[in-house]
Amino acid sequence: MAQTAFLKLKKEHNIGKPIKVAMLVNGEDVKGEENRWGKLEYKIRCENIGEDYLTAEPGSFTIKQDAEFELQASQPLMSKLLYFSKGETAVIELCNNENKPGQVYWKVEPSEKKYDKKIKDIETVEQKPYGYNSVKERDTDRRLDILWGMAFNNATRLACTDDELTPAGKVAIIKEIMPKMFEIARELDSVLEQEQKNDDDLPY
Repeated sequence: MAQTAFLKLKKEHNIGKPIKVAMLVNGEDVKGEENRWGKLEYKIRCENIGEDYLTAEPGSFTIKQDAEFELQASQPLMSKLLYFSKGETAVIELCNNENKPGQVYWKVEPSEKKYDKKIKDIETVEQKPYGYNSVKERDTDRRLDILWGMAFNNATRLACTDDELTPAGKVAIIKEIMPKMFEIARELDSVLEQEQKNDDDLPY
């Protein structure tokens, strides 16, 4: 069996180079795995529904049109794809932040291109998913993991802006503001979920 190609969009190679994909899994079903830097990474089954996509510099690997591949997503990107369902299509682009030179952001929008192929499931929903008693229980726990990770990252960034703080001081600040950051993240998640139910457009 041929090995599935993978794509991890990076600042060095992919800024301003959008890729059109069809989701071959539900965003909420994707389980994060901790990478060597201690951050969650998500592997998403996709199909390239746009033109052939050059993964890096000229001469590098190309993901052909209509080819299945594995998109390796960070927490910020995963938060944009969380509410996309299997069979839905999206345009994913890594963009420069004009208001903050040197920083980037993820732009994810629904694609106008429809996907009508039959999608083969890797696992059945009836199987006990990852040790949980139900799919709903698993999905709720996974969503909280994503929100907790985002809250931790934001709290860490805030603490590290003060160069006068000692490492112990930064840890104390993170511990103090983490609960509030998590609360804010959950409130925003609830708002986005409600908007999705009330609107045909997916949240950004």
